[in-house]
Amino acid sequence: AEEAEKEIRRDAGRVAEIQKRFSINPQKKNIILISSPFNIKDLTIFNDTEQYEYTEKNILAIRAVYTEAEADILLKIHPAERIELYQPLEKYGVKLFGKDTNNAELIHAGDLYIADNTNVNFTAIRAGKPAIFINFMNHRCFVSPGIL
Repeated sequence: AEEAEKEIRRDAGRVAEIQKRFSINPQKKNIILISSPFNIKDLTIFNDTEQYEYTEKNILAIRAVYTEAEADILLKIHPAERIELYQPLEKYGVKLFGKDTNNAELIHAGDLYIADNTNVNFTAIRAGKPAIFINFMNHRCFVSPGIL
């Protein structure tokens, strides 16, 4: 990932290539939302339905600020997750990115990064992306539409 970051920074045309490859519209805001699984065997706080609802609340908070015409939401799932769980979110204009998607490339191609406590946050910080780090303590979403 670090090597990919260095390569992206060296080549200004690389972001446009990444946007094209991922079908990211450069005419819109592109909001990266990184999923953290709270429904896997090592960390079972939610069942699948609760995990979906939790993510949906974050999507709806973003949509309260940015319409589908203004911004795309690019949801990158964790490698331990199943992308099928999140497919119903596509009705909100969410684009899903699977476990094989390079985090650094996706972050560099986006305009805003949103996540909770994940190591991927360091990639966004190094990239200099505007970021919102959400506190998911007590299993509640603390996103306020006013902060987006």
